[in-house]
Order: sequence, then C-alpha cells, then structure tokens
Amino acid sequence: MATLAQTSILLAGVLIAFLACVTQGQLTQTSVEAFSRSLTGSVLAYNVSNEATPSQPPTFDLWSYLEDGPNPYVRYSVPAVYVLAQDVNDILEALRFAAQNSLRTSVLGAGHQVVGVQLVPNGVTIDTRNLTGIDVDPDSQTALVQSGNLGQDLIEAIEPYNLMWPTGHIGSVGVAGVAVGGGMGIGSNLWGASVDSILGIDVISTWQNHTADWDIVRINSTNYPDLFWGMLGGGPMLATAVAFELQLHPIPADGILHQAQAIWPIETAMEAFQWYYEWQQTTPIHLETEYVLTTVPGVGQVAAVSITNWDPENTTSVTEAFEAFLPQALAAGAVEAVPDEVTLTGYLESYTARLAPGNLAYYINDRYLLSIPDELAGSLITLFANASGPDYDLLIAPSPNLVSKNNSDTAYGYRNTWYVWVWPFWARTAGGAAVDGDAEHIAWAAQGGEILDLYGEGHYLNMNRFDSADSTQTCFPPDNWARLQQVKTKYDPHNLFRPLDYYRTNDGFSGIAAN
Repeated sequence: MATLAQTSILLAGVLIAFLACVTQGQLTQTSVEAFSRSLTGSVLAYNVSNEATPSQPPTFDLWSYLEDGPNPYVRYSVPAVYVLAQDVNDILEALRFAAQNSLRTSVLGAGHQVVGVQLVPNGVTIDTRNLTGIDVDPDSQTALVQSGNLGQDLIEAIEPYNLMWPTGHIGSVGVAGVAVGGGMGIGSNLWGASVDSILGIDVISTWQNHTADWDIVRINSTNYPDLFWGMLGGGPMLATAVAFELQLHPIPADGILHQAQAIWPIETAMEAFQWYYEWQQTTPIHLETEYVLTTVPGVGQVAAVSITNWDPENTTSVTEAFEAFLPQALAAGAVEAVPDEVTLTGYLESYTARLAPGNLAYYINDRYLLSIPDELAGSLITLFANASGPDYDLLIAPSPNLVSKNNSDTAYGYRNTWYVWVWPFWARTAGGAAVDGDAEHIAWAAQGGEILDLYGEGHYLNMNRFDSADSTQTCFPPDNWARLQQVKTKYDPHNLFRPLDYYRTNDGFSGIAAN
C-alpha cells in the first residue's frame, strides 16, 4: 500500500496531467485556486480546460487494482477536483465549494470498494485519510473515531483495554466505509452488524438551505433520528460523516481469541457443508463461523470450516461447544482439524495473510439468502471445483444477527440471513486486463451471481458492483428502500451525493440516471 506521501506525489503528478473535463459545474482556475487557499490540506488535482476524457484514467491507489494497466476491464471515474483534507474544516469547505459549483461529492477513505464508487465523475472527491483522531473512553466502553481511520488503527487503539468493535475482517478496510455501509464485521454474530454498535455520527449539515449555515451536527436516535436511521447502512448517499461515536465491546480478559479450523478435501465438500449447515444453527451466538471453499498451496482445493470464540466471559456452555467442534468435525469426515489462538490484531492479520502476496486484482458477486438449500450448495461447489484461478474463494456464513435489533431499525436490513460471496482474486501484472485474464475471472464471478439470483434476497452495499440502475435498490429490503428514498429527498436537497440509481458503465460511473 502506498504511503500518504507517495500517494500525494502520484495524484499531484499524474492527475493534473490526465484529468477529465468538468460537465456539471462551471469551474475556473481562479475559483479553484481560491478554494485551495481556504484549505489546511490541498487540492491535488483539478481541470478547467474542457479537454476530452483520457482513454486511460489516472491511478487512484484503490485496493482492487481493476483499473491498473492498459485497457482495463473496469474503468474508474475521474473527479474534477480531488481534495486531500487535513481536518474537518477542509471537508466543510469542499462541500461548500461543490454546492456553489453544482458538483456532486464523494468521500474516499481506504479505497476498498470493488469498482471505485468513491470516485464521483466530474465532481469533488474528498480524501479523508488524514483524519485519524481516536478518543477512547474505557469506562463507558465508547470511542469517538474520525472518518479517516482504518480498522487496524481502531483495533490497535482499543485492544489495550480488552475492547473491540465490529470492523472489517481485513485491517486495511476503513472504519467509515464499514460503518455507513452496514458492516459485516468481526464478532458480528454476537454483537450484530457494525451499524448496531454506532451511538452517534458527526455529519455536516448540508441539508440546510445556505452553505454559510452548514456546520458539524451530532445525529443519533433522538437528534435527526430519520437521518441517523438512513446513515446506518445508506450513509454514502445522504451526508458526509466526519466522526463516529462507537459502542465498544469486551473481549476475553486475557486478550486471546480461541479459534479452530477443520478441512475436508474438495471431493467431500458437499458432506462438509451439510454437516456445517446443521451444526452451525445450534451453536451459541458467541461462536463466529464460516464455510469457505479455497485453495491451499501445496494441497489444492479444499472446504474449510473456521470458528472463533468471541465470548468475553468464557461461559462454560460456550467453551464446551467450542471444544466439541474439532472432534465433531473429524467425526464428520474432516481430514485435518487444528486449534489456534490469536490476539485481536493477530485476528485481522490472519485474514490479510489469506491473500497471496503482490498486487491482486479482485471482483465479487454476493447475496443475502434466507436459507442455503442443498441444490444451491451443490451448484456453488461445482462452480468452485471448475474454477481456473488459484486464488478464488467462495464463502457461506451467517449474516450479522442481534436479537435486540429488527431489520427495520436501520437502513441496513439483512440481519438473520445467510451471506454468500463468490470472490476471485488474481495477480495484476504490467500487462493489464488482457494479459491477466480479467474477463475470465469476472465471468466466473458473474456465473456465481447467476446461480445466486435463483435464491438471493439482496446484496451487501459495500460489495456492490453498481452495474445497473437498480443496483442500490437491491441492497435494501422493500420497506427500507421506500423509507431511504424519503430520507434522501429530505436531506440531500442540493444533490451533493450520489443518486440512489447511480450505476457504472464501461467508461466509468458516467451512468447517472438521476440528477
């Protein structure tokens, strides 16, 4: 991952040379320079020359590498203005500048979203990576976390207090993206989705008529409760969050998480799934589980069932259920079953270590499902067994569930379901998409999507590919979607944020169906 200094040089050098034309606002060099002088941070790139959009857009150091190399299969959009914010006031000024020039805005945090939705076409992209303040109150088990933090940053700040928060499983995932996108994070089987552990959000009050009146407002269940509801799962389209008040949760007093994994050969993957599916539905909620089809170097394709004990109190019944996992898995045909124990930071590192070294491109198809019938499981296992790539994963796991929360309590509304992803990774070389076989890898994920379409309920917003005008709608149950539309109308009167029917075309996010 590039350092901040490296990224700044990249953006300053490459973006200014290759920036796309502005079509929504009437920018001038004078106005952009005046805006830049109002910032503590900097404007790294802008364009006022009305030049044609380049055939090869600049590189934004996003995580999926889909845009890298010649003739990329997925082209990211190019913003007109890229702001590297140094503080909250820079974000406020960037939003005002966008409104005054009739430009849409987006926020770039960690850059994990698969098709680069963080980059608004011909608009203002606000990079928040410098906003990394974290204020932990161990007595109340809460933290105020600025929007530029990565999950790894947060965990390192709260682990000394034996506390956790359901951030993404990979440490380089941004806290803000997980928070406003719903959040299928660590320990979510016990503590619920990430949005279920958010007490309040500091946002810019861009719904006010006059930009001079815009300020930071803490929204929560009693102050602007309808916007708070929408931000908990639909946030990127409603307002700009600058900080989050998080409810933290305890981990075992010794700071150690106990884990175990059982492995079956791919030939018995169906038997492994049938055992897992029945076994999982009777396990305590303290045990986070997953069934994964993956490839182990030197072994080949396998089915693996993993389990992590998040019980902070070491309850006897939970401990007994955890300890029974390995012998039960072996009795069900596993050829290997091993225990492990890790620290909280080690847990995040273990997920990152699953990825092959080097630059990896990736794509994904996913669904929430009410159940996983044997027919679906069999089709997915066959899909994986016929996969051509060595770094493909196919995951089946329970979605976040919290008995005290209903799916109507937040915009995110797919608790108490199953979640499946079909996720190919492949090495990115200088040859780009054609040499690296992007079309074949993405077609495999698309085939998985066709299988899941027969059974699926919806998508996870943070994994969405935004390839059709109804892509966002598929991420919300019908009643939640209807309410989200009302919240959008009320709180985005200046059209600052991406529309609800935002979608990607072959040349980037030029397909804005609503203005």
